[in-house]
Amino acid sequence: MIAFYHKVFYHLYKLAINTGEKSAPLTSAMPTITFLQFCNLMCIDILLEMIGFSPFSFMDNDPNSVYYVVGLLIGGLVANYLYFTSEGRYKAIAKEFEKKPLSERKKGARITLIYALVSIALIFILAPLRVM
Repeated sequence: MIAFYHKVFYHLYKLAINTGEKSAPLTSAMPTITFLQFCNLMCIDILLEMIGFSPFSFMDNDPNSVYYVVGLLIGGLVANYLYFTSEGRYKAIAKEFEKKPLSERKKGARITLIYALVSIALIFILAPLRVM
């Protein structure tokens, strides 16, 4: 799972570099990967709620639930930042994936795109089921 996480990060990081972001490619890769993780977490919550267990049920009628969501996003962003910047991990990941053949990197880019689209689409597919 961590290898997939690194692959997704690498392709988001490389996309930021290829689009001309020279100052800090981490500034766009970090929020994107955090948002995808948040989408996955919400999908898991919806699926668990469908079988009768919801770890986030305390937020359903709470007027402060927006603060929980913002805190969760900021916490995820900080955790990702600390994970990838500690000991220059993001540079090591980039160096590791740069060594791979171009065909494998293109395949990984497609997988990352599919993962991102499915993560976002699942929210829109599962959300109406939660309301029922």
